[in-house]
Amino acid sequence: GGIIWCKRTNNVLDLIVVTTTSVLMYSISNEQMTKTQVVVLDHPAASFWYESQSKTLVIGSYTSNLPRNLSESISDGMISSENMGRAHASSPTVTFPIAVMSMKTLFFKGDSPTFQTLPTFAVGTLREKTVEDKGQMSSQYTRDVDDRSNVEENIIFPTEVSLFNFYGSIYCVEIGSLGNGHGIGLTELDCDSSCIRVRQHKIENMTMNAESVSVGAIDNLLCIISRDDEVTHFIDVADIFSDDRRVPRESIKVTELAEGDVSIYDEKISFLAPSYFLNTEDQGLLYQVGISLPLVVKSAPPKACIIPFLLRRKAPKDTIRSFIMERFSALIKDKDMLSLKKWLGVITKLYASNEKAVKWDHEST
Repeated sequence: GGIIWCKRTNNVLDLIVVTTTSVLMYSISNEQMTKTQVVVLDHPAASFWYESQSKTLVIGSYTSNLPRNLSESISDGMISSENMGRAHASSPTVTFPIAVMSMKTLFFKGDSPTFQTLPTFAVGTLREKTVEDKGQMSSQYTRDVDDRSNVEENIIFPTEVSLFNFYGSIYCVEIGSLGNGHGIGLTELDCDSSCIRVRQHKIENMTMNAESVSVGAIDNLLCIISRDDEVTHFIDVADIFSDDRRVPRESIKVTELAEGDVSIYDEKISFLAPSYFLNTEDQGLLYQVGISLPLVVKSAPPKACIIPFLLRRKAPKDTIRSFIMERFSALIKDKDMLSLKKWLGVITKLYASNEKAVKWDHEST
């Protein structure tokens, strides 16, 4: 459990207490110094996440992912959870997670103590465990160990879930969401439309879990930092959730680092979400990091239409224009008419959706 302080605009503080069985919210007036219990929500919580800018609380609780008849047999004691995957000639190996995490979203907005909820969604549903052939290792002990691994290793942990604010929208991020841990699960929590949107993103040749990677948010980009591989992947959620097929959905893999005294992959550097690094040696210096746009652009595929990506970055207009024109020049030099046609189509669409451009066209006619 935990405690969250949430300030409203009318000089009132909301004290939110999350326990393993419920969520309690108290309103505290600074002027009158009075406390009133407002809301008690009965809801089990294995963990919770809070995004302060949007005042969004997500509560996660484990729920069974087994078929109903199998789940009932386990709860009735007819089958033990440890023995459910025991090797047998006619028994298939259970590779799906026996439990997933059900996520409930609460939005606290305005001066009212009430909250808005979204449809419940689940994380950890697409994980699986690959069972390797053990050859002649068929002892009872080996089977017991393997069975427990089948049960435990593919269940999602709270440390594999994060909550971030990108472009003013809230996203729940799950690392290791696909198969053996190669995916990033993205769930957009849309308060205005009271709905959720889900995308799955796969990164090849990179196993992701809370021990091997760190997840953060830098310049509205989701960054996946792998200390073992010394590589960082940048994902723009605006492209991932875009309906325009011409926009690239692949992550941008950056292997180089900008010049500096300290490497983010150094063992003495500890990552603190969303965008801080702590040097655990000496005086414990704290660094806030940003992206090196030239390195990111250099690492992007040369034919990828990253114009929308560039226009969303916090950089001088002249710098953005220079990057775009360099890419256009390279396509013209290579006589890549197909890519040029795609790029021009994207530019036309962006221009048509720009209110200032439409207004200028209307006034000039």
